[in-house]
Amino acid sequence: MTRSTLRSVRLIYCVLPWLASTALAQTPATPNRMFDLERLELNPGAQGSLVVSSGDTLPEGGFRFSLTGDYQHNPAVVVSNGVRVGAAVANRATAHITAAYALERWLEVGLSVPVVMFQKGDQLTDYGIAPIATTALGASWVQGRLALLRERDGSPIDGAVQLSVKVPGTSSSAFTRDAWVGFSPRLSIGSTLGPVRMGGEIAYTLRSLAQLGPDLTDVSDEVGSELDFSFSLHTARKGLNGEVSARLVVPLSRAPIGGELLIGARYPLGDWFEVFAVTGPGLGRLPGIPDFRVIGGLAVHYVPPPTPKAPTCTNLKDHVPSDCPDLDLDADGVMNRDDLCPAQSGPISNQGCPVRDSDGDSVPDDVDACPGEPGPRELRGCPLKDADQDGVPDAQDGCPLDRGPVENKGCPSPL
Repeated sequence: MTRSTLRSVRLIYCVLPWLASTALAQTPATPNRMFDLERLELNPGAQGSLVVSSGDTLPEGGFRFSLTGDYQHNPAVVVSNGVRVGAAVANRATAHITAAYALERWLEVGLSVPVVMFQKGDQLTDYGIAPIATTALGASWVQGRLALLRERDGSPIDGAVQLSVKVPGTSSSAFTRDAWVGFSPRLSIGSTLGPVRMGGEIAYTLRSLAQLGPDLTDVSDEVGSELDFSFSLHTARKGLNGEVSARLVVPLSRAPIGGELLIGARYPLGDWFEVFAVTGPGLGRLPGIPDFRVIGGLAVHYVPPPTPKAPTCTNLKDHVPSDCPDLDLDADGVMNRDDLCPAQSGPISNQGCPVRDSDGDSVPDDVDACPGEPGPRELRGCPLKDADQDGVPDAQDGCPLDRGPVENKGCPSPL
């Protein structure tokens, strides 16, 4: 190991404990209200749940674009001395623009851009909180997802790793801007069980430490780095599908645990479009966890058809004759390209088709003048008929309707 490598390792060992202690124990000396309030990160590809990845990616060349409306009630409540004094943000309506594209069969990139269309809060200037901006561009997420395990390739589960980078929004007065660029690595897995699919995510989000309210001892107002545990259960069939997802937020600051429970449905409109809706309550009191939220939107998506497999022409008994002209499926000595009946054995003289004899008189149908009635070969397969039953065949009977001896060609003897 080189000296430069050793120095790098030592530096990491020195810095990591400091970062961990900072995330776990730091308390701002004064309220720092520069933070992004939005906690919802939609799943741009939406192969699984709308809000939770289940380890899968879009097929190569597939894409999805969606426009989502999101209403939140009381996502930022201010507490002073243990008493609720108002809501810094009482009502917020946000439009989320999301997009995802599969560059490769194992690599998907995504983008989520929130735009605060309207928000309103209580008058809290007495607590050092200025009136909030009504509209603002939110903090955007850029993500890359790498599929490690894929059910469609024969793996028992889907598994993926993802890195999301959070670009700060434009307005600290609208609670859409963190002090730093945020990072969120995550691991997701999923499995399909008949018509139902399960998925789960574990994510770590690195962000700056901030506090909403004026009471520095009220840890429920803190915002900082955190761990997210998410689970989803949804149907996977044609037509209407439902889903249930749960998210548990474990702050790495002093703040308590919070989360959300969301129930949703999605319905396709033809092959290209989909409408969806999600709603559910927030659990706990953390900035960004609303009392409840309502989501609805429209998506356009495209999944390329599967690439047809190349024909297999190595198995003499298991192939498609038209794909393998140089083989002989029925093993009759006539190659598929020349065989008029490639799945039925037949002589070369009959171009590989079987010789048919419908009436079983040993005269092939193609030369049998009476293929539905047995007869001798000398009569071209037609039956020997004797209408007057005098022992002289009609074909040789001079009087086929009158009996007569053979010596008189079947005609009656003259008196």
